[in-house]
Amino acid sequence: MSDDVRTLPARRYGVRTKLPAARLFGWIVGISCLLSLLSPQAFTQGAPAALAAPTADPAALFRRALDEAAAKGIAPETISIHIELPGGVVLSHREQEPMLPASTMKLVTAAAALELLGPQHAFVTELWIRGEVRDGTLHGDVIVVGGGDPAPSSRRFPDDPLAELRPWVQALKDHGIERIAGDLVADSGYLAGPQRLEGWPQDQLHRWYCAPSGALNLNDNCVDLQIASSGDGVAVHLVPANPLFTVENSIRPTPDRDQHLYSVDRAIDSWTIRLGGRFLVGGGIRTEWITVPEPARAFLGAWRTLLRSSGIAVEGELRVELRGEGARAVARIEHRVVDVLPVLLKDSQNLYGDCLLRVTDRETGGDGSYRSAGETAMRYLISRTGGEGAVVRDGSGLSREDRLRCVDLVRLLRHADEATWGEVLWESLAVAGVDGTLSKRFRSGPLRGRLRGKTGHISGVSALAGGWESVQGPVRFAAFTGGPGSKVGPFRTWIDQLLEAVDATLGGPPPPREPSSESGGAAVGGL
Repeated sequence: MSDDVRTLPARRYGVRTKLPAARLFGWIVGISCLLSLLSPQAFTQGAPAALAAPTADPAALFRRALDEAAAKGIAPETISIHIELPGGVVLSHREQEPMLPASTMKLVTAAAALELLGPQHAFVTELWIRGEVRDGTLHGDVIVVGGGDPAPSSRRFPDDPLAELRPWVQALKDHGIERIAGDLVADSGYLAGPQRLEGWPQDQLHRWYCAPSGALNLNDNCVDLQIASSGDGVAVHLVPANPLFTVENSIRPTPDRDQHLYSVDRAIDSWTIRLGGRFLVGGGIRTEWITVPEPARAFLGAWRTLLRSSGIAVEGELRVELRGEGARAVARIEHRVVDVLPVLLKDSQNLYGDCLLRVTDRETGGDGSYRSAGETAMRYLISRTGGEGAVVRDGSGLSREDRLRCVDLVRLLRHADEATWGEVLWESLAVAGVDGTLSKRFRSGPLRGRLRGKTGHISGVSALAGGWESVQGPVRFAAFTGGPGSKVGPFRTWIDQLLEAVDATLGGPPPPREPSSESGGAAVGGL
């Protein structure tokens, strides 16, 4: 599976955690661990000996840390690391080796969009009408024209994924339209090619992190399944409501917590969602997220439902085709690059990465397909970092054909430090121990609130890239693990401890900045 989390509750599928004995044991273990952390020796006791030992020599620390990693079964050939310290000191291991970057690929996507489009570039989704309005009836079509915007969703309006479409209903009413005699049309021709890659995990295409991307996108190209016990059964409610879907629900209620276990599935290209298993009576409402098979048609299905529920009759069909001649625009939705970057980088939403890279390609002369977008990203990366051995198949890092070198990611971060858009990039990254995909890492260490970075995770792969400010100056780094024999969990713990130990050798954080009356902005890098 791909990266990490959303701002919305974590998406879960298939097997449900059973509650009683396992939960009790987890509480006991958790309390024990918490008590151990209260000890002043907790940090050094938890770190490998090489990282806990005091030293003022980062190079010596790094050599000992690599030996410690090997002793703990982290094979040297499965890791790649590049750390650039103040004063030109470099700590590196296999930094020239192209490896699977997972979601750290989103750094390339974000940098390319910021530099080639600009932070204020707007993604636009437009509403058009064609035909004459007579006596409250539009004798023609209502057309939605997509511009690759990934953002129309419930993120700003948690209880209403259609909130940004509701002004469109009023726009039609302002034009005197109470009935649409023609069709609802989706023009998704802005981005060419397939809406997902063949190399994505075929058994996971129904999961949120495999959502297809297109010119028209709504609610992260997912439907929210709200599941709850109801009377003698279990009810399933789709949000947003969409009659294109068929729900086959065979979940049975159970009073036994041990039997609370259910599954959710959708076959590739199917509009049928199947649910099975057992659901705890009185277990509240559980929400699952499942992808739509075709974004443009899913958009139209939800749009038609909204129109009808708002008092506008729709008599025609749903069609996906180019806008054609004779239409006029009546409303639009806009989101800027700067607005979508936190979702891309803090929350690691794959849909945003793929849309952003495809739009960047389309706006710079490509056709917006995955193939063309990958070529644009490659040209950008090579021009800024060298990019030897890099392979870019998507903007999200979900493809197992993607390849990046640690040294190139660090060069890209250094390039951002000097760029006018660099502050936007750094401010959009997750903050260690605070938010996004780093909220549960570095929670009690010296880098909490200081390090900003982008995580990456797919099966057998873990990655982290970013930087922080030390008393001696900025630190920039990238680290990957992957390949046969890789140990993702131990590596993640090890790299976090290594970075904290490196910070200690540099003397820790810089002194607090004096408030400035001339500028309230953060320094470039935002660190």
